Amino acid sequence: MQGLSLATGKLAWSRSGWTFQSGDLSSATGKHLYATSPTGTVDSLNPLTGNVEYSLKGAFTVLAVDLSRVYATCGLGGEFVCAYNINTGTREWQNTTLAATTALAAEADGVLYLDFGAALNAATGKVIKTLWTKFHGKSATAIAVGQGRIAVVTNPRVLDLFGLKGS
Repeated sequence: MQGLSLATGKLAWSRSGWTFQSGDLSSATGKHLYATSPTGTVDSLNPLTGNVEYSLKGAFTVLAVDLSRVYATCGLGGEFVCAYNINTGTREWQNTTLAATTALAAEADGVLYLDFGAALNAATGKVIKTLWTKFHGKSATAIAVGQGRIAVVTNPRVLDLFGLKGS
């Protein structure tokens, strides 16, 4: 994994054996780059230097990032969903009541939408509502949230669009 200077294209830093997962912002103001180390820990790297800032203890896969939290799979085999403080990496909550392994999520306006249809309160991890269920035993393969709508692909030929109440 390499960090290149956008201005010059020159190599700024390099990390051998690391795997990129996600970042916090897609602009120059982004402060966190989440990657899996060669030892399997999920770490926040400084995008400018490549230095490790903190580890997300017990995390496997980063699902989504907002301005306050990093959401990731956690638990012994990644079967739970956890939220970590974006500034410190401290775990804020863990939801162990969900009976599915999550591979995809999107966060918007304080709600974390999981690939199997659960909508969680992003601050507490509590289930607000289930918006859709698995299609033939499969979770969504794509989720996008914007303008008060949730677009979900659960069937390869169908795009479901959910509207939030009052939208």
